Amino acid sequence: MNARSVSGRATPPRSATVARLPLSSRASALGCVGVCGYLIGVALPVSPTFDLPLVFLVLLATSAAIAGLKQPTLSRSLAVIPVLGFATARVVSSLVTPDARSFQFLTPLLPALLLFFVLSEWVDTRQHVAAICVSLTVAGLLLAATLLTAWWLSPNSDADVLASVTPNPMLTVKNDITAVAVLAPLALAAALVWPRRLVQATAAAFFVAMITVIAIVRSRTALLTLIVAIVAFALLTFGRRSTRARSVLVMLAGIAVLAVAVDALGGFPFAHKVAADWQGSGRVALWAAALAMFRDAPVLGHGPNTFVLHYRAYLDALQLPAWIHVDPRVTPWAHNLYLELLAEQGIVGFLAFLALGVTGLWMVRRTILSPDRQLHYLGAGVGAAFIAFLTAAFFELSLIRAWVTIILFTLLGLLSALTRSAKGASTCAAS
Repeated sequence: MNARSVSGRATPPRSATVARLPLSSRASALGCVGVCGYLIGVALPVSPTFDLPLVFLVLLATSAAIAGLKQPTLSRSLAVIPVLGFATARVVSSLVTPDARSFQFLTPLLPALLLFFVLSEWVDTRQHVAAICVSLTVAGLLLAATLLTAWWLSPNSDADVLASVTPNPMLTVKNDITAVAVLAPLALAAALVWPRRLVQATAAAFFVAMITVIAIVRSRTALLTLIVAIVAFALLTFGRRSTRARSVLVMLAGIAVLAVAVDALGGFPFAHKVAADWQGSGRVALWAAALAMFRDAPVLGHGPNTFVLHYRAYLDALQLPAWIHVDPRVTPWAHNLYLELLAEQGIVGFLAFLALGVTGLWMVRRTILSPDRQLHYLGAGVGAAFIAFLTAAFFELSLIRAWVTIILFTLLGLLSALTRSAKGASTCAAS
């Protein structure tokens, strides 16, 4: 075909056009609806006895698989191998340890795996990825609003008690607000890709609610995660449009001002906590115990979810110096996902998780290099969230909390879908 269209109008050169992706498929649409419904459902402020969001996801995933049989076979995601390797490592580690607590990982791992495979196998358009980013923004807003409501109804409650009494099983301790901070770049990406008033208003409400909750519960981990997430998004989008990056940096300054203002209203308790408790509520002692556990079982560890059973005995045996603070409360996790994996699953589990991280970062690189502007912003949003997740893993995350596994596998699934779309866009541009 020449440089003119059927109507006689001149068309721009291929190099100046935005690569067009395949039209929405029925399988992709069904998968998108299932994922969005599940993510919003688990964030609702209810504690049901029946897991209705999971049933909804299973039904829509099955429908997507049936519909997908009628379309051309999609290229398989590179992340499938490390994801299955990570799941296998947890199973093997559980089988070689006699404690029944090791099998609790099945609860969050099953829906997380289903989310990953739906995203990586069936969701194949940027519009559906953007819709899932919007649903995650709504889910984060619901979680933050749940904590805000609980605080409003009982303003004198302790932060940890406040989180534990919320009707949402995803919120058990105050630092669970870190899950919302990880999602911050997805809200920015959704607002850029879908610049509609409703989406932008939802993103704005998300940030206001999240920053207010962080200041109220005084979660340093959530604040650090939020800062890393915003900076990573600014850096990943820099080069596409520098004005966008500057706008994100201005937003970061606004977040800092709002956080200080909210903290000032309460007499600066957040600032005092940061200055006084530099060890992070006994984290150094917990890390030392985790390393000691790893030395005793370096290959397969002591079993998933068993840190709480052994760390106190290791702390007593270590005889730590007096300047290291030891929290007298029972702490179920090591406050460092990497050390937790070494202690509970040994080098096998640690390397399996490391493979997930490397694969995810490789997919981030692939997506942000896409010539398509929307794919670039979506890749930057999901990539920044993934970087924020890996950063928060150094200080807080634990696989005993369901949302950690669910968010990890959701981000990997989104990166898989974006990588496939970016490959298709590059193919269209080259043809």
